[in-house]
Amino acid sequence: MPNSRLQGAAFLTAAFVWCSLMLVCPGPLQSAQRDLRDVIGTTGASPGTVMLAPGSWFVPDDLEVPGNIKLRLSAGAAIDVAAGRTLTLHGPLEARAARIFTGSGNVVFDRRRGKQRVYPQWWGAKGDGRTDDTFAFQAAVNAFSDAGGELYVPDGIYIMDSVGIKSNIAVIGRSRRAILKQKKGAGCCVTTNPDNGKVKSPGRKRRNIRFNHLTFRGAVESEGFSEFKMLLDIRGASGVNIEKCNFVGFRGDGVYIDAVKAPGRILHSSGITISGCLFDGVNRDNRNGISVIDCDGIAIVKCLFMNTSRPDMPGAIDFEPDYRYDIIRNIMVSGDRFENIGGGYVIAVSIPGAVGRLDHPLENVEISGNHILGDGTSGGIYVGQTQLAGGKTQPNNILISGNIVQNTKRAFMVFGVKGAVMAGNVFEDCALDPYISYSQKNINVMNMKVTGNTFKDLSVKNRVGIAVFGASGLEFRNNVFDNTHLLFRRHGGPDDYISIVNNTFKGPRTTAPVQRDIGNVTYSGHNRIAGNTFLGNDTVLLPAER
Repeated sequence: MPNSRLQGAAFLTAAFVWCSLMLVCPGPLQSAQRDLRDVIGTTGASPGTVMLAPGSWFVPDDLEVPGNIKLRLSAGAAIDVAAGRTLTLHGPLEARAARIFTGSGNVVFDRRRGKQRVYPQWWGAKGDGRTDDTFAFQAAVNAFSDAGGELYVPDGIYIMDSVGIKSNIAVIGRSRRAILKQKKGAGCCVTTNPDNGKVKSPGRKRRNIRFNHLTFRGAVESEGFSEFKMLLDIRGASGVNIEKCNFVGFRGDGVYIDAVKAPGRILHSSGITISGCLFDGVNRDNRNGISVIDCDGIAIVKCLFMNTSRPDMPGAIDFEPDYRYDIIRNIMVSGDRFENIGGGYVIAVSIPGAVGRLDHPLENVEISGNHILGDGTSGGIYVGQTQLAGGKTQPNNILISGNIVQNTKRAFMVFGVKGAVMAGNVFEDCALDPYISYSQKNINVMNMKVTGNTFKDLSVKNRVGIAVFGASGLEFRNNVFDNTHLLFRRHGGPDDYISIVNNTFKGPRTTAPVQRDIGNVTYSGHNRIAGNTFLGNDTVLLPAER
C-alpha cells in the first residue's frame, strides 16, 4: 500500500507529463496528515513540479526544497511549518491568493534564478478594510532572503502599521485600487528603517526597493493633523523607485526621506526616484507632500501635488536638513504640477540658519519644467541657505528653468548660493516682491545668471518689484519685465558686478525700470547696463557703465 503521507502529491518532470508519484490513498487514510518531506525526498535532481492536493502538508523539521523543483498548490492546499522550524524554497512556488501558510514556523524564499512572487494573502491578509493586515504583510516581507522578490498586492483595502521592508523587494499593486491604509495612530504604513523592530535582518542599509501601482491612504479627515505621521517612511535606503502610486489624506507627510541616525552610525539615503505619482492632502491639514531631510540623489518627476500643507508648514516639497551632517544634493524636481498648495513655498530647498554650513555642501539642484498654479497664499520656489559666498566657496550649481509659476504669494526667493541659473521661466501674478539674496550682510548671491525669463505683474501688492539685496556677479539678460521692475535694496551687502543687458521693460506700472534704495552700496565701474528696450519710462537709477 502506498505511504499515506504521500497522498495527493504529483510530480511532473520535463520528460513526463505525469510521473509515477501520483499517489492517492482511498478510504480513511484520506484525512491522514501528510509530510512534505516525503514528497521532496523522492523528487531527484531532474527539473520538475510537485503538485500538492487540497489539505494540510506538514513540515515537522527544517526542510529545503531544491531549485530544480517547483511547488504548485491546488486550491485548498496549505503548508503547516512547525514552530521553530524553517521551510526554505530555492525554487518557485505557485498558488492562488489565499492562505497557504498556517503554521507558526518560518518560510524562506531563496531563489537565485528569477524572482519569487508572493501574496500577502498567503499569510492571511484580508484586504477588507477592517482587518489589521500588518502581520501578513510583515510575514511576507520576512519570508524573502537577501535575494528578494516581488510582493504582489491584489485590489483591496489593507490596514497597515509600520511594515518594514528589506532589500531587493518590489511591492506591486494590481492597480491603484490596492490600498495600504494607515492604521489609526500608526507612525506610517511602510518603512525602510532597518531598526523598526519588525523586520528581519535589522541594522543593514536597505537597497533596491520598488513601490508600484499602490495607493497609500491616511486619515487626515477623521484624525486630523499630526506632523510626524507619514505614509511612506524612507530611511537609510538607496535605489528606491516609487512609481505610479497615490498618496492620499496624509496627516503629516506623504513620503518622508531621511538617514538612519543612531549612536556610532549614520546610514544616508541616496538614489531615490518618485515618478508619476499623485499627492493629494485632501484638506490642506498636513505637513508636506514630500519631506527630504537627508538624500544624496533624488528625482521627483511628473507628479501631481494638490491640497497639501497647513499655513505654518513648508509646502508640497520640502528639502530641509536637521543637522549639518545631513546630505542635500543632486536633486531634480521636474515636470511636476502643483494645485491648491498651502504652506510657505510650493518647492523649497532650505538650509536653516540653525544648521549652518553643511559638511557636504548643497549642490546640483535642478527645478525645471514644473507648473505651479497657486491661490495667492503660498510662495513659489525657494532656494536658500545662510551663506556668504566668496571666491573660495564651492559653486552650488542651482538650475531653475522652464517653470511656470502663477498666482503665488511670492514668486521666488534665492539666496546664499553661488553659481545659480534662472532661465526660461514664466513668473506672473504674484502679490509680494521676489527676493534675490537676503537682507542680512552675512548672506549674498554670487555668480548668478537670470536669462530669458518673463516677469509679469510681480509684487502687485507692495509694488517693490524684484528685490535684489547683496549680490556679486549677478547678470540679467534677455528677460521681459512686464509691469515689474528691479529694486536694488540698501539692506544686506553691496551689489557689485551687476549686468543688465538686452532686456525689455514694459507695462504702465513699470514707472522706473531699475530702481535703487537710498543707502544701497554699489560700484559703478563694475556694473554694466546696455542694449535694453524701454517701452515706456526709461529711468535707470543703478550707476553703471553704458
